[in-house]
Amino acid sequence: ALYRRIRAALRPGGRLIIVDCLPAADRALARDQFQLWTAHLRRHYSAHAARRLLRAWAREDTYVPLNVEISLLTAAGFRVETLRRHGPFAVLAGTAK
Repeated sequence: ALYRRIRAALRPGGRLIIVDCLPAADRALARDQFQLWTAHLRRHYSAHAARRLLRAWAREDTYVPLNVEISLLTAAGFRVETLRRHGPFAVLAGTAK
């Protein structure tokens, strides 16, 4: 519903940019991606702090697989491009049809 409302607010050709955690649909690959994310956090925080951050983010966010996010945007009337992908993170551009 949110993406449909955003699409309705845009003129044709308008763009929505999404930068988020959008893991792989494959569970093993998604697990590997989250391990990379955890390793990244541990370079900047203690192991305890990294786990605490991940738990806090998981309470306030839902990580849907990249292919699901693209399907949601497409169904709402966007043409979708993946501009960048790094581990479980992606930058998507949705252009209003």
